[in-house]
Amino acid sequence: MTQYALIKTSTSEVKEIVDGDKTFRTGEPPVLNSDKDLHWLTFVKVDPDVDHATQIKTGPVDTITATKATRTWTVKQKTVEELDSEKVERAASIFREFAPILKMLNDGSFIPGSDYTASQIRSKIRAYL
Repeated sequence: MTQYALIKTSTSEVKEIVDGDKTFRTGEPPVLNSDKDLHWLTFVKVDPDVDHATQIKTGPVDTITATKATRTWTVKQKTVEELDSEKVERAASIFREFAPILKMLNDGSFIPGSDYTASQIRSKIRAYL
């Protein structure tokens, strides 16, 4: 399963990426007329796995040579600042979700251990949103 990229010759822009076996009868692209400013190149994708907890994936970056087009993503380790920032955002998100319940506990409108129905609890929470 070879992939091919249609390249605009004048700008080296990738216009389209196709599977050769599915798109072309012979499995290989035809030679295009040079006055169309387009040509086909073999396409290579470099897409490494990423651990989203500790790494960041950036890209893609297209590199065009005379024989192939390569689309590459890069992976780098998150900095301590980025990891700390994510923790702060997660804590803020959790607080936003629990804030109505905390308000109800603090103002006495919700008493733990009371026999509230689920709909009564939902309506009390909606009142604080």
